[in-house]
Amino acid sequence: MIAFVEWFLQRLRLTISILIALLVMGALAYTWIPKEADPDIQIPFFSVLVFQPGISPEDAERLIVRPLETELKTVEGLKQMTSTAAQGYAGINLEFDVNFDKELARQRIQTKIDLARPKFPQDAEEPQLNEFNIALNPVISVVLSGPVPERTLLQTAKRLEREIEAVPGVLSAELSGQREEVLEIIIDPSRLQSYGVTGSDLFRVVAANPGVVILLDGWNELDAAASERVAIAQPRMARSGARDAQLVHDPGRHAGGAVLGSLPEPGQLD
Repeated sequence: MIAFVEWFLQRLRLTISILIALLVMGALAYTWIPKEADPDIQIPFFSVLVFQPGISPEDAERLIVRPLETELKTVEGLKQMTSTAAQGYAGINLEFDVNFDKELARQRIQTKIDLARPKFPQDAEEPQLNEFNIALNPVISVVLSGPVPERTLLQTAKRLEREIEAVPGVLSAELSGQREEVLEIIIDPSRLQSYGVTGSDLFRVVAANPGVVILLDGWNELDAAASERVAIAQPRMARSGARDAQLVHDPGRHAGGAVLGSLPEPGQLD
């Protein structure tokens, strides 16, 4: 080691030239190398989300998750797959090896989703394929609160969202945290009779809205002595053998005292 140092000390001009060259190359490299506060790091994760308002967790698992899992488990390079079925949606998280090709993996996943799509319920929305990207995380978060009605706060937040998106340099602004409104109808049978309106007429008006069915709790007929509360939700799926069928809206009946509707006759499923 001493001989190595002595060799450079005996050649000062060469040593100084090497040091200057290293300093110049280091300065140029620092200038040329791209620098980002949030670098685009490829994370080997994808998520697939399918929304269907009102679908139950059991139906989401049976009608959405299982067809997706059957197709996605054959994707090349897949390391792990986890699924979630909840009220109104189903989701699958996909993990790949670290040394994966993001674009190629995305194409393969999209191909498998297209194969599983015809097996979903007709009312299901288009599947969403999302990738995990640190660069897409929000840079600024704005929280609104105050002693005002929730509806007023929501309107203010929507107006602020539009104004923020109009600011130059802002890629997008997303609103989150708002609660969806739920409609509850309280039926008074005696008042219906006084207006000459039948229960079937009322049910048909409500059920005419797309994707809505009437859920009852202990309700049998509209001439019941007491008022009843009626919630609005998405119809569940009924199984007969190996095939699936949606509940048919029939305001004159109830199924099991829980869902106002009737199942198709067995012969209709063949």
